[in-house]
Amino acid sequence: MAGICEAQFLKISETPIEGYFPLSTTKGVTEICYSDNDFEVVKIAANLLSSDIESITGRRPVRVNTPKNPAIIVGTLGKNPVLDKLIKKYRLDTESIAGKWESFIIVGRNFGKINFFISKN
Repeated sequence: MAGICEAQFLKISETPIEGYFPLSTTKGVTEICYSDNDFEVVKIAANLLSSDIESITGRRPVRVNTPKNPAIIVGTLGKNPVLDKLIKKYRLDTESIAGKWESFIIVGRNFGKINFFISKN
């Protein structure tokens, strides 16, 4: 498995931390976005992630097609229109995973409150 991770540290806090991505807050839980047109394994991974977040926070993320709130986008290049649009808009470099199996990029940046998990199968 190949990949890069730009987010270096994971912190869990019961109170909000400025600049960190919230999985769950008093206002709600993060959204998980994946495309119905993506591979079945992406849907399985998104649902497992949703279960993991629920086991930690006690709240299950909502599945959406288009994120409106803080969201985790799970998808495959060329199979998820939201992901592809964001990659193009923010000029994210996906060259390191192009043409590779089971490769990923985790981008720990805040682009309008959207974080990325990019997968190329």
